[in-house]
Amino acid sequence: MSLFICGNSHTAAIKQGMIRVGKKPADVHIFALGSGAYETAPFSDLRNDRVFFSEPLFTERLKTATSEESIDDSHIWGLVTGTHNSRILRGEFWKQAAPTYLDHPNLRPVSRAVVDAIIDDDQRYIRTFLAQLKQINAKFFVISCPPVRRNSVIAESGIPLDVIAAIDSRARQRFTDWLTEQGIPFIAPPEGTIDDQGFLLNEYSQQKTVGGKRDPHHANADYGTLMYKKVQEFLAQNYPDAMQAAS
Repeated sequence: MSLFICGNSHTAAIKQGMIRVGKKPADVHIFALGSGAYETAPFSDLRNDRVFFSEPLFTERLKTATSEESIDDSHIWGLVTGTHNSRILRGEFWKQAAPTYLDHPNLRPVSRAVVDAIIDDDQRYIRTFLAQLKQINAKFFVISCPPVRRNSVIAESGIPLDVIAAIDSRARQRFTDWLTEQGIPFIAPPEGTIDDQGFLLNEYSQQKTVGGKRDPHHANADYGTLMYKKVQEFLAQNYPDAMQAAS
């Protein structure tokens, strides 16, 4: 039985963390399926007790990492998905609008119901994918993406910080409430990495991309190390037979 940690680009920090922890076992693999941008359209299918990806890039990267073109119930999967909320927040809409439960009299009021509808629309294909995995009795858990950053390009675009924090928090709540209803385990961001408004602390932010440009939203290896250790703790409690592979 192997442990695969995969999902959107936020897997990179966890992989860096695993390398820092050291003693990488042969049967633990961390890889990105692709950008979170692909999660806003249907990307998975359920066929014959296996889950396939309808997004070709996901299938290609899955096969490269696992030699399989689909997911079944024979391995353990840690899925980095569902809480990448930058794509909800970065729209120009939030420069002129704010949830009604915030004090922004000069911005267009948006009801909680509308905010929730926007969030649920963004998350619907991720929820479909996870529900398909549950239907085939796959062994899996969800790993949180890091929260949005206080100095993100979203904030610099002119969207108020409290609007960003409120929507990110609400989106995370909607997703984790759904996971709880479905009985799907969730690993939250490591303690001590978030400020009192819910933003990722600057010391846990990746500053530059591989190409040397400013990184817009990823966490760094320090964050990834803490998250990988939380994965180890989760496995010790829930899949003790996998601990030899994960430690």
